[in-house]
Amino acid sequence: MKQPKQTRMCVRCRKRFQQKELLRLQSNGYSLCAFSGRGRSFYVCEECLAQPKTFQIIIKMNKLKVSEELIATIKEIWNLWQKK
Repeated sequence: MKQPKQTRMCVRCRKRFQQKELLRLQSNGYSLCAFSGRGRSFYVCEECLAQPKTFQIIIKMNKLKVSEELIATIKEIWNLWQKK
């Protein structure tokens, strides 16, 4: 029997992708981080991450406070993910 492929949905565009094609993030209190393996998380596709409004949606969705540190964290996570 064939194994079903694991697909997940991008929180911004609502399109489905293979799980390995998406960046998995998690809101940890009032900050954002790469998924730690515990708790709830969400996925964002590469195309949506390239759009500036995506950061605003992520911030609003997770009730985060906008700061330079938060934006820097998102960009750092993105850069690390691209290197995989």
